[in-house]
Amino acid sequence: MKKRRRDSINLKKIISGRDVSSLIDGLNESLGISVGIQDASGDLLWGDVSYPAIYLKEEAGDNRYIKHRITLKKKVVGWVVGEKGVNAVASLINYIVNKEHEEKMLSSEVLERYSEISIIHDVAQMLSSDKTFKEKFAYLIEKAAIITKASGASILIYNKKNNNFDILVSIGVKHDPVIPLKAGEGIAGAVFLAGESELIEDVFSDPRYVSGPDMIYSMICAPVKKAGRAVGVIKVSRDKDSFAANDLTLINILAFHSASLKYS
Repeated sequence: MKKRRRDSINLKKIISGRDVSSLIDGLNESLGISVGIQDASGDLLWGDVSYPAIYLKEEAGDNRYIKHRITLKKKVVGWVVGEKGVNAVASLINYIVNKEHEEKMLSSEVLERYSEISIIHDVAQMLSSDKTFKEKFAYLIEKAAIITKASGASILIYNKKNNNFDILVSIGVKHDPVIPLKAGEGIAGAVFLAGESELIEDVFSDPRYVSGPDMIYSMICAPVKKAGRAVGVIKVSRDKDSFAANDLTLINILAFHSASLKYS
């Protein structure tokens, strides 16, 4: 099933609601006009429009019949069409559509925050269980990918014997170089030495980037620490789009929780 975009709205559903429909009817009656509401393609959603399209202009001028845009984030999502005076109805519809979108986004954001908190709690519970060291990290990296909508994720542990990073766990796209990185090499190596996490919006604009078998676009690296000393790196990547600052915060939280593990 195709998912609706978070920034989309169902214009027909909004204007068909009993309260909104009554409000439009009341305004039309008080203004003594009749209007029609169309979607972005011009298909009628509400009202009775019999005005020939050739007469409909966005600017009133001397035209008897006009149309006004219904916009959301500067994108046309519909039209209010009718006689002069229809601008009052258009202003009302624009206000309702944008208010509905704000409420929808707020509700979605609350649900996302709840999901993030729930996942972090689950990770904390798993890390304190009697599972093996590798099983715990496998669970952590799986949740890290889910919570940040990453295409790939891995945990690299520093090997003192050869000064290389060993891939402990890896899922999704293969973003780690075929030849193991050394401390200080690549973005992950730099993060390890600095002990500070980084969000790289476009890896190809970063001269430190060393590519892996699969192409990626954005990356987050966070040091895995024990007793304040970096012992490895958590990496998550996307093959499209960039991560947000909130994603970096979430990875930092998961990396912090990993400090409770006993490293072998």
